Amino acid sequence: MWIPTDNEKYGVVISGFRGTVPHGLPLEVGDTVQILEKCDGWYRGFVLKSPSIKGIFPATYIHLKNANVKNKGQFETIIPTEDSVITEMTGTLREWGIMWKQLYVKNEGDLFHRLWHVMNELLDLRRQVLVGHLTHDRMKDVKRHITARLDWGNEQMGLDLVPRKEFSMVDPDEISVTELYKLMEHRHRKKDTPIPTSTHHLFLQMKSLMCANLGEELEVFFSIYDSRENHPVSERFFVKLNKNGLPKFPERMERQCTLFVDLGSSDLRKDIYITVHIIRLGRMAAGEKKNTCNAQYRRPFGCAVLSIADLLQTERDTRDSKEDHMLKVYMCNTESEWYQIHENIIKKLNARYNLTSSNAGLSVALQLLHGDIDQIRREYPVLFTRGVAITRKLGFSDIIMPGDIRNDLYVTLERGEFEKGGKSVARNVDVTMYVLDSEGQILKDCISLGSGEIPCEENTNFQDPARYLKLQYCKGNLHGNSQPVKASKESFWISSFLCSTKLTQNGDLLDFLKWRAHPERICDILSKFKDIDGAEIVKFLQDTLDALFGILDENPQKYGLKVFDSLVHIINLLQDIKFQHFKPVMDTYIESHFAGALAYRDLIKVLKRYIDRSIEAERQEHIQDVLRAQEYIFKYIIHSRSLYTLATGGQNEEEFRSSIYELFQSVRYFLSIESQGSSIITQTQAVFLSSFPAVYSELLKLIDVREVANLVRDTLRSMPDVLHVEYSLEAVKLQCIAKTVESQLFINPDSRCILLPVVLHHLHMHLQDQKDLIMCARILSTMFCLVKKDSSEITASEEVDMLVDSLLGVLLRTILEISNRSQPSGPTIRLQFQDVTGEFVACLLALLRQMTDKHYQQLLESFASKDGLRDFLLQIFTVFKILIRPEMFPKDWTIMRLVTNK
Repeated sequence: MWIPTDNEKYGVVISGFRGTVPHGLPLEVGDTVQILEKCDGWYRGFVLKSPSIKGIFPATYIHLKNANVKNKGQFETIIPTEDSVITEMTGTLREWGIMWKQLYVKNEGDLFHRLWHVMNELLDLRRQVLVGHLTHDRMKDVKRHITARLDWGNEQMGLDLVPRKEFSMVDPDEISVTELYKLMEHRHRKKDTPIPTSTHHLFLQMKSLMCANLGEELEVFFSIYDSRENHPVSERFFVKLNKNGLPKFPERMERQCTLFVDLGSSDLRKDIYITVHIIRLGRMAAGEKKNTCNAQYRRPFGCAVLSIADLLQTERDTRDSKEDHMLKVYMCNTESEWYQIHENIIKKLNARYNLTSSNAGLSVALQLLHGDIDQIRREYPVLFTRGVAITRKLGFSDIIMPGDIRNDLYVTLERGEFEKGGKSVARNVDVTMYVLDSEGQILKDCISLGSGEIPCEENTNFQDPARYLKLQYCKGNLHGNSQPVKASKESFWISSFLCSTKLTQNGDLLDFLKWRAHPERICDILSKFKDIDGAEIVKFLQDTLDALFGILDENPQKYGLKVFDSLVHIINLLQDIKFQHFKPVMDTYIESHFAGALAYRDLIKVLKRYIDRSIEAERQEHIQDVLRAQEYIFKYIIHSRSLYTLATGGQNEEEFRSSIYELFQSVRYFLSIESQGSSIITQTQAVFLSSFPAVYSELLKLIDVREVANLVRDTLRSMPDVLHVEYSLEAVKLQCIAKTVESQLFINPDSRCILLPVVLHHLHMHLQDQKDLIMCARILSTMFCLVKKDSSEITASEEVDMLVDSLLGVLLRTILEISNRSQPSGPTIRLQFQDVTGEFVACLLALLRQMTDKHYQQLLESFASKDGLRDFLLQIFTVFKILIRPEMFPKDWTIMRLVTNK
């Protein structure tokens, strides 16, 4: 007797079945089947790819898999419980398999072989996922790789674009139309949009020096040099060559290969050069036949340069390939010019130098790599497994990370002038440099000529700054050195450069951090704060902030304004791309270390003072800086008030609320002012509106959501309704509305019903005048993603009522207006034109989907005459005609077309 199955609902065929028995269902290995009934070792069901053909098949031929049953009964559907990416990949590979065979028949050999490789790669990735041994991060990387390969194959085979959310396919019926459109657009743009990188690295491999009659060992130093600023950009990379001009240690790859890391985009320009300085070890003079003693002298040999521009051109011509370069080596004839020989060669003053020979030179392999260092390790693992020396940038990179640790002191012996000592020619001078401890004892193995050398054991000691912070600085001779002090006419040039995340040589910063030692100089110290280098401030960010709020506690009336200005300077410093990664450091400071329970009073008072002054102030630059920093100013205000509430049990709550409401009253008056022929106040208003939405989440920590919504609504309402002559301000207003709609405040239904009228008011105004359509479409899309038709809340129906009353007519007119315009000729502008049309269409579809019969009835009853109803119906039928145009969406957006035609 056949009985319906309870658990055995889904399976995969593991053995072929011809279906020769009565009512038998033919099966192929790999088919997926849905099982309906069972009886004595047999199943009845159908193959998922042909659901209309049902039949029976042996139960032993099926490998059962877990699945969820939807709409259980006659019209039930099954959803496999395995990973959705695996399900999609399995189905796609089956579809590709049939088409792959057709490629062979059609003699499309190139695509046939490429698709075969991709299918094998996907099968390997599928095995990795199914085994289940991957870490969370590695699983994300594998799934990202899988979806990229699936999209590539679908595009090559002319199949549909698949909308995904977090690597999984989405059900168009489960999400709003605007969200579906955004996902489709994101996948569409992702195919052609490369991700720009701001960090670059230069791989260099020393091959050989080809030159006749070398006969001596050589030391080669590579560095990157900025000819505009006349200083090196990187550390030096040091390679030893044998007498034949080949690497002395060929078995040690890290001794002949290096990676110049953390080069910024500004370092890839034509006046940046790779410079090579070559030192020979051996005879005093190059012409001597035999060394009269066993001493090994380090003498200049030659120099070579290569412009980064040549390397960039090579990269454009041969993408991602490692190229060999032959550098001309110029001999050093006059040793007194050795310190500037590279500058003279760059300036084309190389006539005074001889080439080693016409067919000789320095052979190196060079390759530019793009992306952060972790990405380079993943993409080029062979570089790091074989060994490569890391050559760092002198100073900090363009982007400084909080976890970076640098403790490097670079010392360069530039040149010297010494007395001849009664002789006719200058003497040879040997210079030795030591590092001494406080007792004058030499510290061994702590000086390095450059990267590429064998790591010194004692270098690790210098990672601890306490080791040498206490060392004395002294002039004088070493113990046991009986040489006389040299005459004052002699001179010696030396340069030093400190790159440290633990130490500073900035006197103003040291004075600021030690302000308690000179309390009488606090005003002067705060005045100089803005002149301190930003890199020095972020290195000591927590200490700096502690000192700042310590000064505020000392005397709020006297120092409150200067402390506030210094805090604004620090906050705006973190907006710089170089220091933006220190924002989490400041967030951590506020949450875990900040202890200014009374600071909120002074911060609110000074902020209100600046907003009140902005109306009459002639110079607005500093006020604009204050308003740019308002997000973090409010973070300090809110956390300070939280600390005060915790300490006092909530005292002075009314005083705090009153000060906040007074502050927002000043803001509303400031926003309501229209500039009379001057754009200064307009620029300040634009700066405020740009950063205002970031304040919402902070206010919600202490104030009820409806109160915050009322404050925001009144603030947005204070902006003049008339479209301003300052078009840039109108754009900023709309951006502020967009950020408000995307904020947590708008997601909450209680606050959304308060904010929705003012948002719709500004939207309606812009759509009527056909201004900022791209931003209007973005706002509408976000709104329709949030407002659900099937929501059980009472407010949802009211929201749909407001949307229909405010938007339906203007949306129809906007789509008709855009569609009747002549399309622009430029490809980029045309793409934006199509994007905004499609997005408005998605918004209209979302609104129609959310309308119920009641809404349609109300709409029909709202027309006072038949003429008005007729015009509306003509309008909407014209729009429907536009919706079904083939060119409305790209040809592979089949899912979007199906939703439209519903």
